[in-house]
Amino acid sequence: LTFASRANERLDVDLETRVESLMHVTYAAGDFFDWHTDLSYGPESTRKISVSVQLSPCEEYTGGELEIVSHGLIMPRAAQGFIALFPSHLAHRVHPVTRGVREALVTWVHGPPFR
Repeated sequence: LTFASRANERLDVDLETRVESLMHVTYAAGDFFDWHTDLSYGPESTRKISVSVQLSPCEEYTGGELEIVSHGLIMPRAAQGFIALFPSHLAHRVHPVTRGVREALVTWVHGPPFR
């Protein structure tokens, strides 16, 4: 939560202390996650900050870059332990893995509903 609080100093999205359980994601060769946002309806309607923690050493896979659309930002394969935090309403995707396996932990930090 400390990383999210520090990110919120720049994002100013009014966070709560509620964080979803960590989800372990694995992308083998050919796997990807197409364009989407993490903010949705119901329980996902109060997601404010998306968090992705890189588990795989970057030399163990190719492809698998995280792209965040509104900034045109493609994050290169990150070092093991790298933490990406971004607003949950931004569209993003994970490019196809072309070799090896990419693993990450993801979660979302919540806050009051947007007005």
